[in-house]
Amino acid sequence: MTLALRSRAGQKKTIADDRFEVGWHPMAYSALEFAAKPPARSLVSPDQAPSLTKRLVKEQSRRCVALAFVTVGLISTACAAAPERPQGANCRLTAPPRNAGEIDAPRQIVFVYPRTKDIGMGYLGCQTAWARGEHGAWDIVSLVRIEQRAVVEVWPPPPDGESPSHCIYSHGRILPDSPPPCRTLQTISFPAGCIARSLKLHVYPAMPKGCDEG
Repeated sequence: MTLALRSRAGQKKTIADDRFEVGWHPMAYSALEFAAKPPARSLVSPDQAPSLTKRLVKEQSRRCVALAFVTVGLISTACAAAPERPQGANCRLTAPPRNAGEIDAPRQIVFVYPRTKDIGMGYLGCQTAWARGEHGAWDIVSLVRIEQRAVVEVWPPPPDGESPSHCIYSHGRILPDSPPPCRTLQTISFPAGCIARSLKLHVYPAMPKGCDEG
């Protein structure tokens, strides 16, 4: 079944035709797909879609996953021999907690913890985003280390030097000469369970009361 909606201009659209601003986030898109095609909204839950796309499955079979972390302006590649994770609070989580935030990413829900709204100036630790991979396992989409509400390190480390988005890295750390957006926390999510409630109430892609982004 195709869900028909109205865009801001009043033109009739379907979920597959366009992306919608409410709750949309590009974190789970692979670098190759993101460059080739703008994301579309999805009604697929993690249990219904064990992998993001057939292309991602093919990439994963080679034991490398292309990651697009647009919110901090970087593209990195995580391989099987990835370096050890950073140290700090929540840096070693292998799966999202029950109260993890939800991002309505293309083709399935991405879970993020802790939510950006819950990260204070005194937090020294990591923010991680997960998506369901092959056979239902949790794949890490992105992991960043945070100090004083600023992104200071990316895991797995991107190549040293300046990235296409002008972020400058050294062993995964974001150097001071990088533009401010490289260190800004911009990962926005809905509270746990909000996307399912939206579908149950037939208000998707709008969100029910109490499902504020943050």
